[in-house]
Amino acid sequence: MLGPMLVVAVFVALLPSPVHAQSAAGALRSFGFVGEWAPDCSKPAARDNSRRRITVKSGAAQFEEDLGQGSTPNKYVVQSAKQMAPNRIEIRTTFNDKHTAEFTVMKEGRRVRTVDTVADGKTIVKDGAIVGTNAQTVWLNKCQ
Repeated sequence: MLGPMLVVAVFVALLPSPVHAQSAAGALRSFGFVGEWAPDCSKPAARDNSRRRITVKSGAAQFEEDLGQGSTPNKYVVQSAKQMAPNRIEIRTTFNDKHTAEFTVMKEGRRVRTVDTVADGKTIVKDGAIVGTNAQTVWLNKCQ
């Protein structure tokens, strides 16, 4: 009788729990996403060279998207993040204090790109292409 009980105990011990779950900040760090990213790190922020700064302060993860002079940066507060594979992470955010967005980001070496985005329930990016234009999302390089 001890055999089945031991199997159940081991199974329960292996289930994810809040104690063992990785925080959003931890997932972003593990993925290597914390830092500054841009298509071209040698150029200033601009509409065609947006810069993203991902930070963790007091355990809270957030990022800012700078589109250059004359524009107001988009501010994202990370609600959750889960690394799905060594090269993929899903991030759920609230942005500009009123919208929600879920991103799937793919990493290749020291660069990343968004492969899926749903904002306020509407699909914006699917399989790396912007819905409606089919333009591919831009690769961002790690600046620092």
